[in-house]
Amino acid sequence: MLLKLFDKADEFLTESPGYKTYFNSFIPFLIPMFHKGKFNSCITHLLSLMEGYISDDNCQLIKSAGKDLTALAKTFEDSGKYQQAFDAYGSVYFLFKKIKYWEGVTDSMHRGGRLYEISGDYESSKEMYLDALSYTEKPCIEKVQTLVQLALLLWRADDKEGVGKYIEEAKQMFFTLESSDTMETKKQQFLYDFFKAEGRKLIDIAKSYEAYGNYENALSAYASVCFLFQEIDFHEGIAGCLRSGGILYEKLGDYENAMSMYQKSLDILEKPCRQKARTLAQIGLFLHRSGNGASAMDYTAKAMEMFHLISAFDEANQCKQQLRMIASALY
Repeated sequence: MLLKLFDKADEFLTESPGYKTYFNSFIPFLIPMFHKGKFNSCITHLLSLMEGYISDDNCQLIKSAGKDLTALAKTFEDSGKYQQAFDAYGSVYFLFKKIKYWEGVTDSMHRGGRLYEISGDYESSKEMYLDALSYTEKPCIEKVQTLVQLALLLWRADDKEGVGKYIEEAKQMFFTLESSDTMETKKQQFLYDFFKAEGRKLIDIAKSYEAYGNYENALSAYASVCFLFQEIDFHEGIAGCLRSGGILYEKLGDYENAMSMYQKSLDILEKPCRQKARTLAQIGLFLHRSGNGASAMDYTAKAMEMFHLISAFDEANQCKQQLRMIASALY
């Protein structure tokens, strides 16, 4: 559909002194048109505008429009409207390709590949990730993100050799983005921060899935975050994701796996910390709902004690209230 619109763009060319003014006036209507589902009209107009007037100023406008469309596509994706999200990312792809903004092209293809992955079409997803990497030879953060996403895909497919290859390539490319005189320890910190940031993006995606009742995809997203955090030994982050996975298994009625996830969350942390205390409190709630009041009180008391130990007094007070609730049900 988009290719046909692209081919017909010449039919909409307009040459006039007021061209730039018209382009500027059109941009504010872009997002509402997409919200109304008028993808065809929107892309047709944009392509005709690009054909008729491309300057540095308008390239920036097109970049801005593409970024707005990316944000809109993300809202479609979060709400489970995957076809609309895919169409929107496709539109971004054509916009950025027209102005040769290759980093943007790579990013839009990376996002489209993730949608294929969500739908279970792993082969198409892999092909799109690899295509995304081919658009520019220059190292860029968008290529690093795509390499990480490709590694995650192969990790889910249990392709350990492929995972190692692409994760290592992502790390090496990431380092080339930093200045050559950057100290090695500083580079490692940058990489640590990058993987944490990518993991947090996936956590946001998992929360969106959970909000819409898509628990299986949420579990998959949390598992991917655990994989990323393992690469940088971010144990507290892993523990938090394992606990979130346990909560999801509870919602699915799989109580055995729920308890298994909670236990793994505890086991990965040796020292008292907020994440460990939160998992103890969550186990207390789980046992309370399972009718095991005595054990529920025991775990909640341990959580309260640990919160006090690390001076997290607000959460300690929440545990105190939880203890009262369990006790009232028990006695």
